[in-house]
Amino acid sequence: MSDKEEPKFHRDKEGKIKKIIDTFLVMLNKMEYSEISTNKIAKEAEVSIGTLYNYFRNKEEILQFIFSNISEDIIELEDVMKIIVERDLHATKKFIANYLKNHQDYYSLNKAHDQAMIINQNIFLAFQETIRAYVSSYLKIARENKFDFGSATDEVLTKVFLIVLNIIDTQVHHHLFRKQVFDSDTDLINYLAELFQFTLNLYLS
Repeated sequence: MSDKEEPKFHRDKEGKIKKIIDTFLVMLNKMEYSEISTNKIAKEAEVSIGTLYNYFRNKEEILQFIFSNISEDIIELEDVMKIIVERDLHATKKFIANYLKNHQDYYSLNKAHDQAMIINQNIFLAFQETIRAYVSSYLKIARENKFDFGSATDEVLTKVFLIVLNIIDTQVHHHLFRKQVFDSDTDLINYLAELFQFTLNLYLS
């Protein structure tokens, strides 16, 4: 075996994990998250339940694994600075539009995650930590690049983004998975952009 060739057991493990994940995603397109069980996933994936449990303790772990790996760069550092420092409404709308598109592109997965957060408090808390990590990574890069946030501390900036991103996430989920309050995606984006800027002005002025 060459140095570059991957050991067989690693290929087997990755292949089985991929099969479980792909099966889970197909099932999400056919049924509600609440109707899916690890036994059903194992059966559809044609793996033993023991094999599935080698990699995931429950369906929540499968969901979290997939969710954490579909994160996309929906906002550039330059746009972060435009939103926070310049209060640029266009950059804010761009961020929210990308956030909405991400949820539309992964509709079934995001709907399942929404249901899981209602059922399982740990998944909700994990989502909050994901937001914190997301914000912290951008703030770290911004500080390293000498961007000026004025007197606002990282703690305050993180608090503001936690408030805003939770509101955006809630409204996007309501818009897509429940009853639409807004007549169009554009109306939702415009409203959330104005709300985002209002919150920034409230806490960072």
